[in-house]
Amino acid sequence: MMKENPKHIRISEYNYPLPDERIAKFPLPVRDQSKLLIYRHGEVSEDVFTSLPEYLPAGSLMIFNNTKVIQARLHFRKETGALIEVFCLEPIQPNDYVLNFQQTEHAAWLCMIGNLKKWKDGQLKREMTVKGFPITLTATRGECKGTSHWVDFAWDNPDEDLTGYFQRFLDLTAIKSSRQRRVYVLTNYGSTHEQDLYRVNTLRAMGFDPYVMIYERPTAPPVTRHLQRWVNNKRLFYAVPRFEDYIPGRKEV
Repeated sequence: MMKENPKHIRISEYNYPLPDERIAKFPLPVRDQSKLLIYRHGEVSEDVFTSLPEYLPAGSLMIFNNTKVIQARLHFRKETGALIEVFCLEPIQPNDYVLNFQQTEHAAWLCMIGNLKKWKDGQLKREMTVKGFPITLTATRGECKGTSHWVDFAWDNPDEDLTGYFQRFLDLTAIKSSRQRRVYVLTNYGSTHEQDLYRVNTLRAMGFDPYVMIYERPTAPPVTRHLQRWVNNKRLFYAVPRFEDYIPGRKEV
């Protein structure tokens, strides 16, 4: 029990030097070999975590904390140079944490926004690396909910090859018709025309029905809009097997 009145405690008494090189940045390869700090009979000593049972009295109750820390604070830089901070409070779509963390292209969160006055409209973009893959994270501000805002996050990795996943789907699915195996191809979202065309041709060769969607259509180059028309007009798509042979504006019989 604390005998001293808390108002007499000086925070400065709890300051101590902690060199950066003494701070563990990454866990040990063998996690149970991490250090274990021991305080017994007024003395401090060190051991390793595998020795913990030796220090516990018989019948001890152990409480395990399985919570995880997530990178909830995201910083975006606008083209004007303004720094916008987005602090994620809770998942909205899906509203389950586990399901939200499993999303691969889109998720929505209720967020607090720092420097909100500088983010009146438009989207924010940030380049990131996830599991060694470069992605572009886009944030779109939605409706205001009290002091917080609905924020939609979207990301795409055009360099990731998903052929293996689609092949496993083909091996397991009972759907025989390729027309019923539709796959949406997102374009104009950090990918090149060559990457978009490769994905379209690969999906068709595997027996899928690709369907092109354009992200921010007004900013899309003409070749991307031509690609969308060629793919999504199925009569045209099968009449002209190669995009290189497609002539925009010409009617195919």
